[in-house]
Amino acid sequence: MPLLTSSGNILEENILSKNTSYCFKYYKGKFYYLGQFQVHGMCIETAKEPNDKEKSEHKKKYNCENIYYSVEPDSPYCIEKIGERIQVLSGDSYDNIYSDELAVERAKWENWKKTRRQETISIEMIDIPWLDVNCKIEYTSYIDGETHQYIVKSINSSTSQGTMSVELMRFYPLYILDAKRYEAVNKLNNHKQYLIETYIYSKPNFDLLEKYVSDGITEIYDADNTDDIKTILISYEKKLKAIPTN
Repeated sequence: MPLLTSSGNILEENILSKNTSYCFKYYKGKFYYLGQFQVHGMCIETAKEPNDKEKSEHKKKYNCENIYYSVEPDSPYCIEKIGERIQVLSGDSYDNIYSDELAVERAKWENWKKTRRQETISIEMIDIPWLDVNCKIEYTSYIDGETHQYIVKSINSSTSQGTMSVELMRFYPLYILDAKRYEAVNKLNNHKQYLIETYIYSKPNFDLLEKYVSDGITEIYDADNTDDIKTILISYEKKLKAIPTN
């Protein structure tokens, strides 16, 4: 019987340890790996990649085998600069996460939201009529003289005064790209699940559906910008929809 990840990719060799219990979902002649008895994933923001000894200590300390290290040397929120700030997420919508793979992806997304969206500043400036939310701008601080890129979150302008108050969120291309990848992969998997639960496929067409999803996920993770991610997602959603059903 083929052993696959929850997203439909071939399970890597030596990923399973002896004397350990694992959960699989059986569906149409294939076993999908979900993880250990309790789904658990972590994301740690760090300034440098830990060595094997440190990774082993983390797994033992947090009782978690599935840890993703978000390496960002310049991040003001990495554990080397602010220490550990542990956020445990469970229950509610998190109960719908049914595999370790999805748990790690969600942990990466929650980590990005918790850190990057907190780094904001508010500035007072002359009114610029064409400036809008979600625009990317550069701002040089009068305090330290450093220039960074920001995304405009909100604008409050006063026409009579000719001024505006702008709230800005620090722009991190790598993290935003990772977040968009996660969103796209999640949408593609949800679309696949909807089709499986709604329609009946012949075995060749079901295999084709799984192949499209697997190929789409690979292309999404290889994409270099958010526009490409959007185009890839739309393309594969159309491919899935075009597969004949019984």
